[in-house]
This record gives sequence, structure tokens and C-alpha cells, in this order.
Amino acid sequence: QLGGGTRQAAAAQVLDALDHAGGEAVTIHADTEAILRFGAEMGARTGGCLDITLYPVSRLWGFTTGDYRVPSETELAAALALVDFEQLELSPGAARLPEGVQVDLGALGKGRAVDEAIAMLSKYGVSSALLDLGGNVQALVSKADGSAWRVGVIMPEDQTNFCVLEVRDAAVVTSGNYERFFTADDGAVYGHILD
Repeated sequence: QLGGGTRQAAAAQVLDALDHAGGEAVTIHADTEAILRFGAEMGARTGGCLDITLYPVSRLWGFTTGDYRVPSETELAAALALVDFEQLELSPGAARLPEGVQVDLGALGKGRAVDEAIAMLSKYGVSSALLDLGGNVQALVSKADGSAWRVGVIMPEDQTNFCVLEVRDAAVVTSGNYERFFTADDGAVYGHILD
């Protein structure tokens, strides 16, 4: 965990407190504030396609609990009424969400973790590395011989390489519904990437 495990656990506790604060402001660490600000910025830049307040909907489908089910239209409408990253209020050292609104940093968490790991490796003098956090691959500079790292992107249907990317000092990030999904009683397949 490269020294960040305790800080990450504390951040998870703070986010849980924020989600359940009933509309009250919660004191947050600078790291938590930074990822929340980044999430809100990505929400704005993507026109809401990435919305870190989607937790009530993800939970309803069971993607956060493992209790998978197809929610009713009424349940979805109620959960969707709570989704809007613009409801997140941030001030230096504090955050507030309206009651019922909850954050889900699943789309950003691995990226933040790999950024922290790369920073820690650099701090301790590592000049070349390739980290793989399952769907999040980060190259620190290039290989020791100066050549680019080669990262394969897999086709989910047959597990063959779709392409191989050559990267230096860059991230390759993928996500697919073929990894986190469930099959409903009627045979329909539902994945964790929600629109």
C-alpha cells in the first residue's frame, strides 16, 4: 500500500460520513477534497456523463452491495432525483451533500490510487515502473532500456488483444460491462456502467 493505506481508509470513513450527514457539512482532508473537486470538474466537463453522485442508483441495481436486481421505474425515478454532482458543496476543508445524495468514487478511485503509488515510487527513487490495478495501467517513464511499455487491450468476447499500445509516462484505463454484470431472471444482462 506504499504508506497510503491508512490515509485511504480514513478517506473512505469520511466519505461514508459525508454520505450519511443528513445535509450537514463534514470536515475533509485535502486529499479527499482534491478527488471530490476532480469528480465535480469531470462531471461538468462531460456534461454529467461522469457523475460522482450516482451511488443511489448503483446501490439500487446492487452494483455496490452484490444484491443484484432490476429496480422498478418508480424506484429508479426516486434514486435519479438524488443524482446531480452540482449538489456537492465544497469549501476548503469541508464538504456537504443534501440529504439522500451520496458519492461513489469508483470511477476515480483506482486512478487516484495509481497516481499516489507512482508519486511514492518516484519519491523513493524508482525511475521505471509499470503498475496494473486491473483496468488501470500506469507507466512511470519508460522501460529501463528506454523503450516504451507495451500494454494490451483485450477483446472481452475471446480474450484476444484488440490492440497493443506503446506508452511512456502515461495511463491506459479501460472499463467494461463484461467484468461487472449480472443476469436477471428473464435472461437480460445488466452491467455496472450506467447511463
